[in-house]
Amino acid sequence: MREHYGERKWDSLKELQAERDKLTAEQDRLYAERKRIKKSLKEVETVKGNVDRILGTIYGYNEKTNII
Repeated sequence: MREHYGERKWDSLKELQAERDKLTAEQDRLYAERKRIKKSLKEVETVKGNVDRILGTIYGYNEKTNII
């Protein structure tokens, strides 16, 4: 096997586990951030829908056709 890979030093098991732990922590952080952003987006979409509905009632605005 050494002939195939040359003189490459193999990482120790502890180094590989530390790298896995680091990547897992980063993945967890990114999933939490994604969840927070999705929640925020849903709130913004809800507010937009409410505003559109209110403006449509007041001004007779049709969002789909953009016609007043």
